[in-house]
Amino acid sequence: MKTPWPDRVPFFSRTPSLLMVLMMCLCKVSAAVPDQVSDFELPVWNSDTRHRLSSFNGGIVVIDFFAYWCAPCKSASIDLRTRIEEPYSASGGNPAGVPVHVVSINIEADQPEETQRFIRETGIKRVWSDPDGAVLKNLGGEALPFIVVVDLSQGGGDRYPVLYSSLGLGRLSDLKAAIDKVRPPSPSQKSESLPHPGAPTLLETASSRSESLAELGFEGFVSSDIDVFDTAARYAWKKSRTELSAGLNWRSIAIEYAPDALDILGTAEHRSEDYYSGQFSLRQRVSTDLSFTVGGGAYEGYTDYRSLWLDHYYRQQFSSLPEYQYADPRGFQASGGLRWDYIPGGGFIEAVMYYGNDAIARGWDLPSPTVANPVPALESGRQILHTYAPAIRLENVLSPRVRLQNEFQITVTSGREPRYAYRGGLNIALSERWTLRLSGGYANEDPKLVASFASALFECEVTRGWFLSFSGRGYQDTGEIENSRLISTSAPALHTFQGGLGIRHEGERLSFRVHYAPHFAQYDPPGIGSQPFSNLYRNRTWGLLQAAMSYKF
Repeated sequence: MKTPWPDRVPFFSRTPSLLMVLMMCLCKVSAAVPDQVSDFELPVWNSDTRHRLSSFNGGIVVIDFFAYWCAPCKSASIDLRTRIEEPYSASGGNPAGVPVHVVSINIEADQPEETQRFIRETGIKRVWSDPDGAVLKNLGGEALPFIVVVDLSQGGGDRYPVLYSSLGLGRLSDLKAAIDKVRPPSPSQKSESLPHPGAPTLLETASSRSESLAELGFEGFVSSDIDVFDTAARYAWKKSRTELSAGLNWRSIAIEYAPDALDILGTAEHRSEDYYSGQFSLRQRVSTDLSFTVGGGAYEGYTDYRSLWLDHYYRQQFSSLPEYQYADPRGFQASGGLRWDYIPGGGFIEAVMYYGNDAIARGWDLPSPTVANPVPALESGRQILHTYAPAIRLENVLSPRVRLQNEFQITVTSGREPRYAYRGGLNIALSERWTLRLSGGYANEDPKLVASFASALFECEVTRGWFLSFSGRGYQDTGEIENSRLISTSAPALHTFQGGLGIRHEGERLSFRVHYAPHFAQYDPPGIGSQPFSNLYRNRTWGLLQAAMSYKF
């Protein structure tokens, strides 16, 4: 069976605390934003020059607080430039002719090279510095990106009305509505600037700039008797509100098959098989805070070494019988989802539906003769599996340096009880150089499967663009469900641990990473029904090597 993600995990009523996490994730990070802001002065980025907010008297100022390490800040800054600053500038201001300015304020004092790269990639022009975050704090900002619109159209004085504020970009329609309602102090003096009736007041088109990304990845998972090598290529394209992705994968699986000591029909053999797959996905934004996704894929070949090992056992046992059919595993998947950015740039909830159709390498068995059936025919297990997996995914900014992810999923597969799963992650920027990523999950499937995992990754930027990481991961379960009427292929209880070391380089266009981790797997002794597969379910030490390269153009 192929499932959308392998870590197995319980139903909400059995873990009430998860509902509390869900409620916390849906709560908007709010700030006590003042109704007015006092005039302030800040230095221009990378310069000794200083500017005051009051230098924009007579206009409207959109303040964009950002930091280079804030992932949503990049898209927010680009949208403010291409969908607010440039269109209003081309239109001569808002509908009443009031000029509109965007001021980007950097709150990060360290790593100026990274800030400079952020400025170059987003194309922002007017950048100030607030290194101690004093202005951000005075305006009630608690996370990034933080957007504030200030009305200076009346000029004079040292306090100005705050028209709009948002953690994340928020709805552009709301931001534009706040800008468009501003009128100059003397409307008669601005009448010649008003647009002609029926003429568009804004250039609503987004930037025509597109971004492409090509990735090539390799993974080797090697032990003394099993080798799995994966090669994957992916191309992603993004323009305006559309994101497309397509990928191809080739996997080579080789086993040194060894029968159980009691298997008199089995012989030791080498066998290798190839696996091929292709996938695509489309994300289309229909509004500032709403988007949908569709995806699909198909594959041919054994999905993992376990299914190949089991198939080889049945081939040796029964291939001489007329009823036996050689396996031809293949399948396809389809998915669709709807995402709501209830705090654009700061939080979203996404509902996803997955469907998988898998023609698996089925099991075989020869029943014992009976008086009524002295020459029984060979019987096979289920060949086609249908999998349905609805899921809810959430992500929320808890502070400028903390981001929380959650996923709740139910997996229903042919012939099995539903599997209830939870998976969560916490990304913490410990400092400008250190990042901590924590994740964990839990699964439950009747009648007895319970599984859990936990992992941690520390990553440090040792020099500009070069990162060193240390990781660890542990997994355990109580053993797979024995739901076959034939010989049981279910794995016994499993405990695994891996610790790894990685290096990553992020360039302006070319990036790559390499990661190595020894992986230790320990099974409980197989039950009587699983005894023929004792060499499959034995303790192993694996070597895991991952390498990937990407290029932006």
